[in-house]
Amino acid sequence: MSAKKYITNLLSSGHKHTEMSQQAKCSSCGGRFKKAQKEFNRLYKENPKDFARKEYEFDRETENIGDKLTERIKYDPLYQKHLQKLASGLEKMKSGFYKKHSNYGQRKIFV
Repeated sequence: MSAKKYITNLLSSGHKHTEMSQQAKCSSCGGRFKKAQKEFNRLYKENPKDFARKEYEFDRETENIGDKLTERIKYDPLYQKHLQKLASGLEKMKSGFYKKHSNYGQRKIFV
């Protein structure tokens, strides 16, 4: 089991808190929190690399998605209209207007 999962399991209880400070003050979670804090400090001293944050590397797929979105914003007038309505508050995000009124991206069959 990884160190992060081990600490998370130590913190889990029957109820949840929105902040760590609330969990530390809670009568039923306070003991678990202190134990998890001691374990974290011990494990961090032994293996600090396990707790290091990894930087996200963009892959080619992610770049392609951005390129496609940029192209769509530049060259699709209906999508531009849709974004303007979203920005002005005239249309809700998940109203489905664009899906109903557009054929952008659909396969075209030539006979």
